[in-house]
Amino acid sequence: KSKIIVIPDSDNTLRSYNENIIRMHNKYQNLANNLSAQAKFEDISDPKFKTFMISIANLYAQAAKELQNLATPVSLADNHIKLINNYMSSSEAAGAVTNIDQDPIKIFTALNILAKNGEQDTVLISNIQVTLLTKGIITNSI
Repeated sequence: KSKIIVIPDSDNTLRSYNENIIRMHNKYQNLANNLSAQAKFEDISDPKFKTFMISIANLYAQAAKELQNLATPVSLADNHIKLINNYMSSSEAAGAVTNIDQDPIKIFTALNILAKNGEQDTVLISNIQVTLLTKGIITNSI
């Protein structure tokens, strides 16, 4: 289970968290978009696919680590931990997809995990935004 830095809720801590989470989300979204735009592979058996998935796995791991170091207001801690765990799971799943020539069942499972985690990411970010709104912090869309 992930350990995080939990701080009391206050207008300042909630605003700071909001700004940081938006910045981080945009940063990693842009990095992922750039990787996708540069990805030039014919199919999943292409060695470039493996390189792409390793890069995606690394992005998820970096995002999880950065989130672990983000001071988190107590009212957001539960969803924050779930978001970290989601990214760590996605990192592992993306890494598993690189073994395409080995066990196809593991690959299929990893792809399902990535899809479910993508949906869960949206839910968790939405939960964080709703909590911030209930605390009076107007958020920009993440």
